[in-house]
Amino acid sequence: MALQDLDSFLKPRSIAIIGASTDVDSINGRPLKYLLEKRYPGSVYPVNPKYESILGVKCYPDILSVPEVPDLALIAVNARVAIRVLRDCKQRGVKNCIVFSSGFAEAGNEEMQLELDKIAGTPGMRICGPNCQGMINLFDSVFGTFSAAAGPEHLRLGPAAFVSQSGALGFSTFNMAQERGVGFGYVVTTGNQVDVEVAEVAHHILQDDRVSVAICYVEGVKNIENLRALARASRQGGKPLCVLKVGKSTAGRKAAMSHTAALTGSAEVFDAFARQENVVLLDDIEEVIDAAAAFGPGKLASGRGIGIITSSGGAGILMADRCEERGLVVPELPPETQDLIRKYIPAFGSARNPVDLTAQVVNEATQFRICLDALLERPELDVIIVVMTMIIGQSGDQVAADVIDASAKTSKPIVVCWTIGPETGPMVGRLARAGVPVFTSPAACARTVARLVSYSERKRVLDSREERKSRARTAVQRAQASPSQAAAAPQTAAVSQANALSPATGDPVPQAQSLLAAGQPLTEYQAKSLLRAYGIPTTREEVATSADEAVSIAREIGFPVAMKISSQDILHKTEAGAIRLRLSDERQVKQAFKEVMENSRRHAPSARLDGVLVQEMVVGGTEVIVGANSDPQFGPVVMYGLGGIFVEVLKDVSLRVAPVELDEALDMIKETRAYPVLLGARGRPRADIEALAQAIVDVSRFADAYAGVLRELDINPLVVLPEGKGVKVVDALMVPKQPQ
Repeated sequence: MALQDLDSFLKPRSIAIIGASTDVDSINGRPLKYLLEKRYPGSVYPVNPKYESILGVKCYPDILSVPEVPDLALIAVNARVAIRVLRDCKQRGVKNCIVFSSGFAEAGNEEMQLELDKIAGTPGMRICGPNCQGMINLFDSVFGTFSAAAGPEHLRLGPAAFVSQSGALGFSTFNMAQERGVGFGYVVTTGNQVDVEVAEVAHHILQDDRVSVAICYVEGVKNIENLRALARASRQGGKPLCVLKVGKSTAGRKAAMSHTAALTGSAEVFDAFARQENVVLLDDIEEVIDAAAAFGPGKLASGRGIGIITSSGGAGILMADRCEERGLVVPELPPETQDLIRKYIPAFGSARNPVDLTAQVVNEATQFRICLDALLERPELDVIIVVMTMIIGQSGDQVAADVIDASAKTSKPIVVCWTIGPETGPMVGRLARAGVPVFTSPAACARTVARLVSYSERKRVLDSREERKSRARTAVQRAQASPSQAAAAPQTAAVSQANALSPATGDPVPQAQSLLAAGQPLTEYQAKSLLRAYGIPTTREEVATSADEAVSIAREIGFPVAMKISSQDILHKTEAGAIRLRLSDERQVKQAFKEVMENSRRHAPSARLDGVLVQEMVVGGTEVIVGANSDPQFGPVVMYGLGGIFVEVLKDVSLRVAPVELDEALDMIKETRAYPVLLGARGRPRADIEALAQAIVDVSRFADAYAGVLRELDINPLVVLPEGKGVKVVDALMVPKQPQ
């Protein structure tokens, strides 16, 4: 569905409540109560054959009797009745329905779910739910929910949007945020997502100029393309996307199935997708509120430098510790700034950073603003954290007023950590209403600032990449528009980069599709021939069917050589005793041929043996693993890791959703803990990291090109030679998907 199809869902001009009740504290009664109390500007139509009117509003026996076609119908009846009601809504031409009812797939009722699926699959009507708690749009006073969280008379409005599969969690988090003074403009819950899903709603909401950050609670991704589109819209619009993804544990995955019938997918792949797209990952509902507070003002950090100003030396040290643990930098201030600050603090304070004003701020509140401004002027400080303890009364009010004023005048993020109880209520409320993020825990404050900084850094990187690609595309277009000029002039760097970053076009490996479509594992020789045709360097090799032929091939390649069984039925050659390395003469080659064939027959008597693969021995270099597999939700995923213990024991690998570009491949390499090995640890030569990155790119494009037929690709090892000498595939396993 197009994005504009959700306008009438989020901003309906008229709402029908099917199953409306006179009991205003029930699921059926609250929606009408809220719409009336909150002064919803549109028309409201209660529907229930039991009543003539509810709360003074005329009631209708069914949706077909309502005098106009409502934009939105809230369905608050049991599951079996809901199916009939939805059919009536379809007949009436209702554009959107929110189904509060439960008892479908999440309860194991597949028959009812199939009926619901049939209705949702027809065009013209969008369905949110079932098993959800609806939505609110505070900007436009739309209350399509029964949640008690919507009940308070005064609700805090803010620039954040929260879209959640879980209704209860979504609205309870909204309620907690209200208590902290953090506002949301939208809260939408999608339940079982028979039709409308989280990513689609968040994508639409991000188009609203009143929203600066979208936060999602996700159990399972129904449509991966919607998620990609959401991440892309977030990047292009410069509005952060934060996601609390659950269902990562075995128990969590089972619970998600019973909760919203969600397929939760691979946690590792989801995390990789988030890194790739600069999606901010959250771990708890408190962090949802923290993210709304920190990202809501729309200020980003230009670096990792943190300035800390505090009323307590201990609190300042604690904050500095938590910041540095998160990879942030707390630099000592230059002498001239320290000299300025010392004029306004007691001798037992500190001007270094953290700046310790001491409890004297109670008596001399004006000194706080002077010191705060001094920190804001320092170019090496990108975020200022104000840490207050028992500063209350007039002094506390002055500190809050100074922070609000300073925050309004600077582009740098200012966040506050005020470690005190209820006494700070008025001050915290003032700060929150002014859009200043406020925390009570130093750890939560540092964690959230680190996320803001990391998001800002990644955004700059991705924006720079997009700009380079745009310039490269422009250069290519200009060259294509003037062929004679392009032929006369040397290829520019921009054009070269554009070509390097462009996906492979056509099918450079015509035999790949037919080989993989057969559904049988490929031999190493077949797999490497496909990779080689795709531009990925492999060892020189040939299959020998006799000992004499093996000797002839070895002579041509040059000693030393390696020999392995070539068979679709023996994929793990070491276990079969079917591999021999570092063979340096003809006698060893003949003996190896005999042993490899005999061991293979003994290991797998019925196996088809093509012969023995004779290949060059690659000497030196660093062994790494590059692979790809097919994720049920995200499709082809590429993996990189150093070989040996780094993969098997330390699990030191990085993942990305294919295809990846060169810059992204370099990120994959750098984010592993073993990256220093490639740089030349302990006197080793620096590895050809650029060639490795290109190989990752090519593998990812291969996996993407043959996503429909490729299940698994494992290059182990890929040897990375010293800088300037490239890489070589030494062994490769390629397993296709089974034909349907």
